[in-house]
Amino acid sequence: MVAPDSPQSSNSCATSVRNNQALFRLQDIWKKADEMRLGGERSALDDRQRLVERAKLYLRKLPPAVSGQHGHDQTFHAACVLVKGFGLAVDEAWEAIKPWNNVCRPPWEERDLRRKLEQADQAPDDKPRGYLIGEVQAPAPSAAPAAEASSPKPPSGLQVACMANIEPKPIRYLVPGLIPLGKLVSINGEGGHGKSTLSLHMAAKISRGEPCFNLNYSPAISGEVLLFSCEDDPADTVVPRLLAAGADLQRVHLVEGVPVEGKPTRMFSLADYQQLKFELQRRPAVRLVVIDPAAAYVGRAKVDDHRDSELRGLLGPLSELAAECSVTVLLIMHLNKGVGAKAIHRVNGSVGYTNAVRAAFVVAPDAHDETRKLFLPMKFNLGPKPQGLAYRLCSLTTEAQAAIVGTYANLTDDDRSRLASQLVRIEWDREPVTVDADTALGEASQPKSVRLDDRELAEGWLKSCLTQRPVESMKCVEQGNAALSLNKPLKWWRETILKDRLGGAPRKTGRPGTAQRWWFTLAKHPWPFPNLEESEEAQEGEETLYGSGSANEDSSSAAPNAIPLLPEESRSTVADSSPSSASSGNRLSGEASPSLTNTHRDSWASSPSSDSSGTVPF
Repeated sequence: MVAPDSPQSSNSCATSVRNNQALFRLQDIWKKADEMRLGGERSALDDRQRLVERAKLYLRKLPPAVSGQHGHDQTFHAACVLVKGFGLAVDEAWEAIKPWNNVCRPPWEERDLRRKLEQADQAPDDKPRGYLIGEVQAPAPSAAPAAEASSPKPPSGLQVACMANIEPKPIRYLVPGLIPLGKLVSINGEGGHGKSTLSLHMAAKISRGEPCFNLNYSPAISGEVLLFSCEDDPADTVVPRLLAAGADLQRVHLVEGVPVEGKPTRMFSLADYQQLKFELQRRPAVRLVVIDPAAAYVGRAKVDDHRDSELRGLLGPLSELAAECSVTVLLIMHLNKGVGAKAIHRVNGSVGYTNAVRAAFVVAPDAHDETRKLFLPMKFNLGPKPQGLAYRLCSLTTEAQAAIVGTYANLTDDDRSRLASQLVRIEWDREPVTVDADTALGEASQPKSVRLDDRELAEGWLKSCLTQRPVESMKCVEQGNAALSLNKPLKWWRETILKDRLGGAPRKTGRPGTAQRWWFTLAKHPWPFPNLEESEEAQEGEETLYGSGSANEDSSSAAPNAIPLLPEESRSTVADSSPSSASSGNRLSGEASPSLTNTHRDSWASSPSSDSSGTVPF
């Protein structure tokens, strides 16, 4: 054991003190290094925060976005200023844009505003990132405190326009009275009825400067077409349909995606309306934009199209873009399976699809003719609702097929044959269509076995009743219901069958104050009908009038003017002998049909204004 005051003990203590001093110096070095590192990080954070504050000051120079006054474009410009001009990340840009967003009318929701910042970050730009950093000077301490810079005062009052300073102008049409220009339009229908073919028919006619839908109007608008199509292959479906419709392919352009610098081309979505605007500015001749199907491009924007507020966030700027660039944006939509619902509620997705467009049409099969398709308006906010049209998908003639496929030398003989067989074009009927969209979709949703029933049978039956002479109205109703196993009221027989389908009218006999009687009459019956009441009274005793006689009774014993009875097994015969034509849009019978002629259609087309009755005579 070493004594405390021995030389060895002194050396050991000195060594321990030196070691402790060295350790303390090393700790001081580490501490200073940590302080320098943390100071650098704090300095970098302070620099980013100062940059965000400078970006806020820059945004104070920009006017706030106002809905309906190109607010979408203004917001996108502000987003580009932050992520491109100042080089901010999306989270930093969100902090910088919040004060500016507070004065927008109305302010954007965080989700929508972040989406615009992300779109701005992906948009191409020919300027270096951060090009605005050197253009903003930090304010003097007395000029604007940081708290005031981050919380600008809200504007007082509203920006308004005096209506006396707004000059009125007429609605412009791509197709007079039918397809407006500068608006959103939709065509809705189930698959397989020719929605896409119909849109390509329009594209072909616009590319050639020819009237659409086989109408006769002048001048026909000529322009280019932009196609967005993600369901049909361009080579084997889209181009053949355009060729069959006679399109000028040099004026029809298919959008393949959105270019991204240094990355593969990404798919287009309706959130890319800014890129669409740039393309339309590059191609000022475009007059029609077809988006087929619209729901697919909404889904790519990660928007739930069953939520009206989210959907309006996409369709709103698209509507503004259509008006600004004077183009018709045609949305192709599918229908849901809501059997029995009104047509406007059959559109798949939110009702916002129908509310956002100015004109909506439905494509439906003709329940009475499987080869015939109906093109019917279900919404038209711009004037009197036009009447519908009808068309068929028809194969081309052999000569027309050869003229098209013969221009492609790369095709083999087998390819030419198969391509020629799939070339179809739309052939339009000249007869008007009076059935409405609700009725057409309702009839189309019924099983085929019950489609040709009540109205068709009642029309043929009542016409046979009234061939010779007028018949008292209640007897027609009672006897018709019994013969056809119906339970229809007097009003249905009078309005739907007698007036609408047969063109007849109810007539009254007897003097005021006495017993008066109502009769069903056809247009060919003279009035007053000679000896009407006397001949009717003479038949009161005839059992055949009410069908109380035997079914096997000799027909010679029946009264000459008796109402015919039809046993259940003969109902199909009535349908076959019905005078209505399956190819007639209004199916009015024979001489009582007040339908429009081709001359009326041609005369309408030269002037899109409505006639004296307030309807557009198609």
